Amino acid sequence: MNAGPVIVRELRAEARRPVNHWLRLLAAGAGIAVGVSLLASSRLPPMLLGGHLFATLHTALFLTFLVVVPLMTADCVSQERREGTLGLLFLTPLTALDIVAGKSLVHIVRALTLFLAVIPVLTLPFLLGGVGRRDVATAITIEACAVLLGMAGGLLATSKSGTAMQVMVWAELFAVLLTVVAGLGFILILLGSSVARLPLSRPSWFEAIWELMGGTGALVTGVFNGRAVWTNLFMSAPAWRLWTRVVVETLLFCVLLFGLVLVMAVSRLKSTWQDEAPDHEQPRWVRIFANSDFWRAVFRWDKSRTLDRNPIAWLQEYSWTARLTKWGWCLVTLCGELFVLNHWEQAGGFGWQPALTWALLLGLAFSAVSSFRRERQAGLLELLLVTPLSSQQLIQGRLWGVWCHFLPATAILVVGRMSQTVLVAYPTGLRSAASAALPLVSTYLALPVLGLYFSLWRVHVLVAWLLTVILGALVPVAAVAAFYSLGQSVWRMDIFTEPGFAVITWCAVQAGLATFAGRLLHGHLVRREFALQAT
Repeated sequence: MNAGPVIVRELRAEARRPVNHWLRLLAAGAGIAVGVSLLASSRLPPMLLGGHLFATLHTALFLTFLVVVPLMTADCVSQERREGTLGLLFLTPLTALDIVAGKSLVHIVRALTLFLAVIPVLTLPFLLGGVGRRDVATAITIEACAVLLGMAGGLLATSKSGTAMQVMVWAELFAVLLTVVAGLGFILILLGSSVARLPLSRPSWFEAIWELMGGTGALVTGVFNGRAVWTNLFMSAPAWRLWTRVVVETLLFCVLLFGLVLVMAVSRLKSTWQDEAPDHEQPRWVRIFANSDFWRAVFRWDKSRTLDRNPIAWLQEYSWTARLTKWGWCLVTLCGELFVLNHWEQAGGFGWQPALTWALLLGLAFSAVSSFRRERQAGLLELLLVTPLSSQQLIQGRLWGVWCHFLPATAILVVGRMSQTVLVAYPTGLRSAASAALPLVSTYLALPVLGLYFSLWRVHVLVAWLLTVILGALVPVAAVAAFYSLGQSVWRMDIFTEPGFAVITWCAVQAGLATFAGRLLHGHLVRREFALQAT
């Protein structure tokens, strides 16, 4: 294998890309925000705080790798195909294996830089105590599995042809699928071992974990029943040895999955590298719905009326892909809420509710940051600004389109959130059901405004997406945690620790950020500043 030239070429190219500096900065900033929020809001004694902080940072890194690494890898080969440089690489002595392996190694290095950016924050749990070498080794092994799964999802997507947005969506879908496969493999490995029959420090813990569908997640993150890190879950030496074997075998299983995906990507690249980049046509699964009389009747839509009332919102919904995505989100959210409500009586039955909420909010933010970006890159935004429509109408129309796109799924999520509050704390939950839904509604309204503002920035879509999520979701969390900590330890006032005040703080912070971003967005469109920004 002669992947050296590809590695050198890619490293030089990536070193000049501002997106990598942004990603490292955002990774370090997110780690600091998570650490500060936990330290400010935690009531744990100092002897347990270090373990919980370490487990929380590990969980954040694990999820970050699963989400960000596929997006980093998704366009590494498909971009070469679109730009017409893929054939030039094959004119050299390089083979398909050299190209795919070289690009994979470079993106593994990029993922490693994210980990290195968070290392200063990871030293804090060691200073607090409660974290040992075994916990560090387990965390690194699990995070390596996340990197391999994310890389595999990106390689599967980049071997397909399509636009940058299409391959990014495919990368996330493939990463989710591979994560499910790896989770099933982890469960099978765990069942094949004798961990369940060993005398753990608290046998009931493991039995409770094993009965829940979230048990795998609890073991991966190392947090359960108030205890953090794996040394507190597996205290006896035999239990720890078998747990180590389970983790190593899971890593080997992920390496095997990555190897299979690498072979598939190389095989596909060998057979399709001479094909030209396809035109921007609808995917095959979309054409199945678009050409069917039945589905055309089901998704019937009065386009002319919407075009007359709000032409900018019509641009958000006119295609079959947009409409199917809208109702696809609705179907996924409905199925998820039915599952959650069906298992609410079980311990941790509502544990899937935050995951479902975050998935929808991440999709909402991604749709918003991709909105004006398409028009700006194609030069259509300048044409829209010379039409009789004002800048305010452009913003309002696009916001209305994004809100309507996610309205059915968000409505289902709001109802599910309110139902959770009522079921858990009936009848007192009736009074707090609306308060439980207000932060979700506020986030639903604020995220598109922030996303539209960052869509005008000449930065990578991944950076714009992360900035939107951080400002729209993580900053309110940090503000609530800060007021809670100050009210409890400094001001000694109970009002700052009330749930109602937390809801007001959350909504006020998001409203302020959205208002400020909306004014900046309007000013950029009026002054055409988006066309003058440096690349």
